Amino acid sequence: MNNMPIFSSDRLFEVWQYTVSHRQLLMRSNKSYSAPTRLEVLFKDVAFMAVPPVMKGMSITNCTTADEELLLNLAALPSSKPWYRLEADGAVGYIAAGTIVTNEDELGYEEASPLLAVLPFGS
Repeated sequence: MNNMPIFSSDRLFEVWQYTVSHRQLLMRSNKSYSAPTRLEVLFKDVAFMAVPPVMKGMSITNCTTADEELLLNLAALPSSKPWYRLEADGAVGYIAAGTIVTNEDELGYEEASPLLAVLPFGS
């Protein structure tokens, strides 16, 4: 297992949106007094997710499978997607997804993510 983070931030992240039709999970860290930008992480083609709704600090690493104990409980869930381990202050989560995309911008709390392009239904 490669323990080098593919993404790491000490900011507060929230599960912001899950789009069923495109199987996309958006995690967001909104602007604050200490962070002048909004930071987002989008997981595309999600096959499995078990993440806390709020994560203080987040580090994402590749892993071949979820931890052994979790994997034993999920043996009936085969996935050809890459597995990702998310670690935060006191929490661990796992996601099996096709890819990860990140974005940092100066948009506000209510503004839509540029990572979630509006696609026609059925595409």
